[in-house]
Amino acid sequence: MAALKLSLIQKYKPENAYTYVYSTGFLSGERALTQGAETIEEENAFFSHARPEQRVRALILTRKEEAPGAYSVLVLSETGIQEIELGEDFLDRENDPVLFSYRDSFGVIKAKKEIVYFTGDFSSPEIIPIKNGFLPFSKVLSDNARERYFQTVSDGRLVPVCFEKDVYYGLSRCFALLDFDPVKKEAKWKCFSEIEKNAFTHHDNRTKDAPKIDS
Repeated sequence: MAALKLSLIQKYKPENAYTYVYSTGFLSGERALTQGAETIEEENAFFSHARPEQRVRALILTRKEEAPGAYSVLVLSETGIQEIELGEDFLDRENDPVLFSYRDSFGVIKAKKEIVYFTGDFSSPEIIPIKNGFLPFSKVLSDNARERYFQTVSDGRLVPVCFEKDVYYGLSRCFALLDFDPVKKEAKWKCFSEIEKNAFTHHDNRTKDAPKIDS
C-alpha cells in the first residue's frame, strides 16, 4: 500500500524523489473555530468573501531520497504539490513522528512532547507542548512508551496514537488518546492502554504480547 501511495505522487511530477510513505491524511476544507467566533458557521461566513472555498487536500508524511535524515509533509491538491520540510530534528531513534489532520490544518506529534501545528499557508507552524499528566508521579505515558507512525484517523479533537512499550519491533500494541484544543493551543495525553487479548475468541497464549493494533 505504501508503494502504491508513493507511485500516486508521480502524477504531480515532483522535483524531488521520495523514499517511503509513512502515513497519510486529508484536509477537509472546514475551518477550525478560532477565538472571536461563537460558531463555525459564523466564522465561515466572515471568511467566505475573502477566499475561495478550499477543496479536499491529501497529506503524505515522507522523506526525500537526497535527504533521508529529514522528514517532509506533502500537500497534494488539484492545483499541484506543496512540500513542507520538517527538518532533521524530527529524526528520533525511539519515537516516530505522527501526522494528524484537523479540518483545514494539520499537526505532527514530535517525540511525545509537542505538536508542530500548521495552519493557513503552512509557512509558520506553532509549537504546542503536550502535557503528560499533572504531576511527575502520575504520568499518563510511561517513559518506555515509543510513538509509532501507524495511521492516525480522527474526526474530532481526540486523536488516537499508536505506541510500543517494553519490546520494540517497530510495531504497535498500545495506544493513547491525545486531547487537542486548537483554539486554546493546548494538548494533553488523556489515557494509555492496550487491548486484552483474552477478550478475543481466538488468541495466542504462547507469549504475553498484546495484539498488534492500528488506529
